[in-house]
Amino acid sequence: MPMTRERKEALVEDVRHMANQSRALMLADYRGLNVAAMTQMRRRARAQHIGLRVIPNRLAHKALEGTQHVCLQESLQGPNLFASTEEDSGSLARLMRDFVKEHESFEVRAISVDGHLMPGDALRSVANMPTREQALSMLMATLSAPVASLARTLAAVPQKLVMTLDAYAKEHDKIEAS
Repeated sequence: MPMTRERKEALVEDVRHMANQSRALMLADYRGLNVAAMTQMRRRARAQHIGLRVIPNRLAHKALEGTQHVCLQESLQGPNLFASTEEDSGSLARLMRDFVKEHESFEVRAISVDGHLMPGDALRSVANMPTREQALSMLMATLSAPVASLARTLAAVPQKLVMTLDAYAKEHDKIEAS
C-alpha cells in the first residue's frame, strides 16, 4: 500500500526533527535481519533512549536538508536504518557494534557525530570513546595532578625539617647518655 502525500510529509518532518535533535546519527544496512532480530534491536535501543527509523532514501534526502547531518546524504543507497541519540554518541555506537557482532548481515554504512561524517568502519573507534562521566573524571584527574604534586612538594619541606630535628634530638640524647 503506497504512502499518502500527507504521511510522507509527516515522515520527512519526523526524521528532520530527529536529525536536528540528535548529536549522532548512523546509517545502517539492515538487509538480512529477520523480524525477531529487528524487534530485539528496537527493544535495546528504546532502553537506551536511541531512536530507530526506516525511511525511503528519497524522503531521507529531503529530511536531512538543512540539518547538521546533511553530510549523510551521499551515503544514502539501498535500504537504510537511521539510528540517532540526543545524549551519548558512544552508547549508540556500542549498541550498533554489539549488534554487528551478533548479526553478520547488519552493516553500519556511515556515522555523523555533530555533523562530522565518518565511514562505517569508524564504528569501533566511536564505540570506544569514553562516556561523558568518564571523560569528565579523566579531565578532573588531569587538572588535579599538578595541584596534588605541588601539595606533596610543599609538604615535603617541613617533613624533612621535622625528620632532621628528630634525628638531631636522638643524636643529642645519645651523646648526653654516654
